Amino acid sequence: MTSPDDYEPLQENPQLPETINAPKVSIVHELWLLSAGVLATFLLLAVMVWLSLGWLAQFIPLSWEDRLIQPVAQSWQTDATEQAQLQQRIDQLLVRSEYSDLSVQVHILSSSELNAFATLGGQIFVTEGLLSALESEVGLDFVLLHELAHLVHRDPIRAAASQLGVRLLTALAIGQSDLGAPTAWLQSTELLLSRHYSREQEIRADDFAFTMLQRVYGDVEGYDEFFVTLLEQGDTDRFPAFLSTHPHTQYRLDRLRQRLD
Repeated sequence: MTSPDDYEPLQENPQLPETINAPKVSIVHELWLLSAGVLATFLLLAVMVWLSLGWLAQFIPLSWEDRLIQPVAQSWQTDATEQAQLQQRIDQLLVRSEYSDLSVQVHILSSSELNAFATLGGQIFVTEGLLSALESEVGLDFVLLHELAHLVHRDPIRAAASQLGVRLLTALAIGQSDLGAPTAWLQSTELLLSRHYSREQEIRADDFAFTMLQRVYGDVEGYDEFFVTLLEQGDTDRFPAFLSTHPHTQYRLDRLRQRLD
């Protein structure tokens, strides 16, 4: 029989350090890391959507573009007589080029701004202000051929598809259940005026216009009238070239002048 003295005395539980369950990193820091990870993932997805849809959009039939944009384009009122003359001009340029099978419609916008742009469905818009400022046929043709280049390279539909993809991705990210707003953008005037082309696309369109002028006229004297007019009227670029999505006017002019050297 064992006696009480035979048992070892009970030992007290050791005192645990107070910081044993405390995180080494603060909760705020962890939340910041989580937020940064989510944001980085979203930005990566946005870039992937932008690039992939922009590439795939070039395979969309032109007839689809035309059906998409016609309801919006028809709402713009232009001078019928002057528009017919401008349409005849672009038609002649198309015939004398290798793109005679491309359907292009020209519209004149009632605006004093010096501007022209191409959009979906083979639509080209030129402002009254630009038409008044350009005095030579070659200067006007360079502008028309520049916009034609965007249509040939499918820049409008590629830009629209990329922007739509990012809009839908953003709507999903913020939990927007009704995706009608991003998709309704496809039928909006904003889409018609959406012409966010990259510097590379603008440079490529300049080179296209210059080459086509040489092919049509042989002599390209007067091609630079649009750029010179912009600079004379105080067209100054607000941002450095590396921050701008659009190449600076002076840079574009200098590039084309080097082709004559």
